[in-house]
Amino acid sequence: MKKASTDIQLYVEVVRQITRRRTADREPVFAEETAEEVWKRWIIDPANANKVRWDICVGGLILCSVISIPFYIGFDMKPKGFMHALDSLSNVFFWSDILVNFRTAFVDSADDALVTDFKDISYNYLKTWFAVDFFSVVDVPSIVEFFITLSNPQAKSSGGSGGQLTKLLKVVRLFRLMKLVRLMKLGRYMDAIEETLGVQPAVFDLLVLMAQVTFVAHFFACFFHMVGAATCEARLEENADETDLCWYDNDNISIESTGDKYIAALYWAFTTMTTVGYGDITPIRESVSEKVYAIFMMMIGATVFAFVLASVSNLAESLKGSGAESKKRLATVMEYMAEKNVPPSLRLGIRRHWQYVLSTNLGLDEMSIIDKLPLRLGQHILYLAHYDTIKRISIFTYMSEECMGLKLTIFRHMMPAAFAANTLLFEAGGLPTEIYFLVTG
Repeated sequence: MKKASTDIQLYVEVVRQITRRRTADREPVFAEETAEEVWKRWIIDPANANKVRWDICVGGLILCSVISIPFYIGFDMKPKGFMHALDSLSNVFFWSDILVNFRTAFVDSADDALVTDFKDISYNYLKTWFAVDFFSVVDVPSIVEFFITLSNPQAKSSGGSGGQLTKLLKVVRLFRLMKLVRLMKLGRYMDAIEETLGVQPAVFDLLVLMAQVTFVAHFFACFFHMVGAATCEARLEENADETDLCWYDNDNISIESTGDKYIAALYWAFTTMTTVGYGDITPIRESVSEKVYAIFMMMIGATVFAFVLASVSNLAESLKGSGAESKKRLATVMEYMAEKNVPPSLRLGIRRHWQYVLSTNLGLDEMSIIDKLPLRLGQHILYLAHYDTIKRISIFTYMSEECMGLKLTIFRHMMPAAFAANTLLFEAGGLPTEIYFLVTG
């Protein structure tokens, strides 16, 4: 088994990719290079295993960031302790990722080549993802808050103009939402995360759908609390003895702790999005802002609910997988034999043959898939998928490893077959029309 793994690894490593760099006169030069040869110029191959791990790590930090930012804004809090350390670490990674992206090659679809020239890479990054990366890392609210406080030391006081500036600072903090543009980058890392998890695409899509719905509910829950907090503050300024202050502090419900407020807001968001609406948590009658927010939330909720239903229906079909396709094709074969009155003695052999064929390719037309791939990549897939079978075919034992391309070309024209015991394949003296290579049995 170790020998097989070594042979596969050796075969994969000989693959060289087309790269493009430029001369001193900026003339393009194409060459065949390995990832190691590209790295010698301090250029990173985007398919490199370490780069993939880095992307997954950055994707995880982006996920943590986009979850925490709405919470801190909605509940007017700042990260402390572990979350502050994680936030600082995330910023270090995000700044480092900007530098890494300036040295990461990209595939130019026009030339179908991996661009490894630093100036071309920099120009491509500057016109695509640099703005998103830069403004998602720069803490604009803190910079603005610093200059406002510097120009007016009374900005954080509670009276007079200081109170007005305090409200201004709260509005400025909404600029933290700019960091949510990192969500645009998260899609770049989804393929790497899916490959790492190793789950079926349909299952992964279902997990992503659940995460998306949960994030939308989390986002609206946090801002439902922010609207409620603003309502409380406004009503207290009007009447300090008022009892019905906002949705979480009135005659019907009174919630004190931040955790309980968040759970209540998340509960309201989910019941509203799913059109359930139990009615135990509602905007107060006197608050126009809470009602307007609830109306907007119901509009979004109806859209999200319809999207979820449609997506789950499609995923349910996908989850059936290739096994369902195999059963469908086998049922078609059996119907054909019944229609043509195939004798029972032949039906068993035909059924076993098709069961074997469908079990080897899971009901998929493997060659139609491989034919759509570049020749070299298609040979890779064949070799990795059928390594054990190729080793058992006797004719290939007389061919050296340098003839691997010829081996795979011959193998592509072979057809898997299975026969029941005592089946006559060739009779002595007959005319040979086929060649059989015994793999098992």
